[in-house]
Amino acid sequence: METDTTVVILGVGQTLTQCDYRRLERVLHYFIKHRELPHDFQSSEHRRSNYDCSLSQEELAYWRQQFHERDPSQRVYSAKYPPAKKVVILIVEGFLIYYDAAVRNLFDMRLFLRVSRATMLRRRTERQNYVLEDGEVWEDPPFYFDEIVWPAYVEAHGRMFERADVEHGALVQPAINDTPDGGPVKDMILLEAEGYSKEEVNRRACKKIFTFLYRPPP
Repeated sequence: METDTTVVILGVGQTLTQCDYRRLERVLHYFIKHRELPHDFQSSEHRRSNYDCSLSQEELAYWRQQFHERDPSQRVYSAKYPPAKKVVILIVEGFLIYYDAAVRNLFDMRLFLRVSRATMLRRRTERQNYVLEDGEVWEDPPFYFDEIVWPAYVEAHGRMFERADVEHGALVQPAINDTPDGGPVKDMILLEAEGYSKEEVNRRACKKIFTFLYRPPP
């Protein structure tokens, strides 16, 4: 059965209790039903101190063309929805998005970009501050990364990797389809990003997404 539009949700993954997973889950369900984000949804990403796009206009134009000007005979195939001529893509990016089982089960594709602890710390340090939803400006206090951010990251992802090695371990394959919070994730695609430029990471990620979207039907 073919429909006019299908929805594909891509997951690209603070203490755990600070993450409002139920709110994220509601937003995702709304998007699946209405093909758009809730009208009262607002992003604060553009208010970060280091908010910019480091990709060149040529790079952006190339991938826009790849995704928008495909062969019209191609169809987009989702694991959960019928094939369709039109696709609406929602990319959900986050530091701990794969911890919550109810949230991650809503993703059609799960892409995990892995870098080292040192790289995470450097990027966190370079992000001087960001604006919260209530308008307050947040700046990390001393030792926040060491005592809060990194332990939360390890807690959220340790069971997803062999020997709980989030920096070098191989992915653990779940024994069952539905695993608990923080457990191994089915069909996770691990993309090593350490040592690659942003352009290279973008190209590799886009190729994975493109292959997923336009694969032959099962």
